[in-house]
Amino acid sequence: MKKASILLLLIVASGCSKDNSVQKFIEDLLSSQRNQLPSEIQILELLQLPTDGYASITSYATLSTQPFRGPEIMIRGFGYSKEGLSSDFGPLAFSSIITNTISETNFDYLTIGAPGSKDLYGTITPISLAGKNGLPGFNTNFYVPKMMTITSPSFSNNSVISQGTTISWEADSNNTFGVGIAIHYNPNAFENYGLNQSGSTVTNLVRVEDTGNYTITANNLAGIPVNAELTLRIGRGNYQRVSMPNDYHFGLIAYSIIAHPFIRQ
Repeated sequence: MKKASILLLLIVASGCSKDNSVQKFIEDLLSSQRNQLPSEIQILELLQLPTDGYASITSYATLSTQPFRGPEIMIRGFGYSKEGLSSDFGPLAFSSIITNTISETNFDYLTIGAPGSKDLYGTITPISLAGKNGLPGFNTNFYVPKMMTITSPSFSNNSVISQGTTISWEADSNNTFGVGIAIHYNPNAFENYGLNQSGSTVTNLVRVEDTGNYTITANNLAGIPVNAELTLRIGRGNYQRVSMPNDYHFGLIAYSIIAHPFIRQ
């Protein structure tokens, strides 16, 4: 259950404005850790111990982009000194991919769509942080789960979903975190204006084993009216905490998400 929760939280954090929301989610996490404030994520065993930064590889696609231009892949990282200052730890590398510095004075790197980044999914990937100005680095191996790809249902502008619909994907036998599924409904979305519904948004979450398919249940659609448009997001990922000299620690995060709007029937 604890392993499941981090995955579901990352999938929820991805939302629609995926880059900014995930970035803010992780920055808020690190801030709460440094200040010893209570945080929902901190009750999880894997994330109870604070980190001084993170490095991540993430991918995002929709059913419409999946067979054409493929997923958007982002590698990112940042870190803090023990004084709580954003600090430059030197170059960050995922295998042969060196991130691009986006800050001259602090550890703050970003690489989007780097050649070869897609090939890292489904592999044990060497990750290194060089260390700089007395701040430590590390060299480690980290499993990046296979990229999430929905094989069924196929893309349609008017895809429907109902109790009994089966979602299928390529399974990953090396993925120990399972697969997270989030179904999100917003009664105030433009697409749902004609339903004349009121109330709060609904986000139904479920974690399943990575067997390659899941059949939608009534609970997955609870609180969502018939003919409403909803968004289904499905993803998988991995997390690892790396210890370095002088009591520094970094979190490594990998996840892959695919999303698509459906009409609830």
